[in-house]
Amino acid sequence: MSFVTVPRHGASNFIQSVLAQDVATIAAQDAEIARRVRQEVARLREKAEAEGRALGEAAARAAAAPGLESLTRAANILTATCAQLAAPLAAHEAEIAGLVTELAFLLARHIAAAPQAAGSAEAGAEPTALIALVT
Repeated sequence: MSFVTVPRHGASNFIQSVLAQDVATIAAQDAEIARRVRQEVARLREKAEAEGRALGEAAARAAAAPGLESLTRAANILTATCAQLAAPLAAHEAEIAGLVTELAFLLARHIAAAPQAAGSAEAGAEPTALIALVT
């Protein structure tokens, strides 16, 4: 049998050195446990947020479905109405383009046929005649 003997005056140093090693080991274990707990809490938080988002999105889509159908019908009606209005507008646009072209030719003929004023280089120097023609 062997015994470890420690003198009384060095006993406190011995106990402190043994306890310091145990305290350091316990502190390291405590830090590792705290790190793992933080990691698990973060993982669970992310999982809960993802599940909450998915549930919220599904609920929002379900709540918006009737309104979406209504908006789709309204958009289809608006598209059909625009198509119905486009044909008459295109016909009027072609008619107006023809009138503008005819007016341009009339003005050109009038200007080209007008006698040049004495000393003036401009043809059709009488704006009243042009205004009457355009009117």
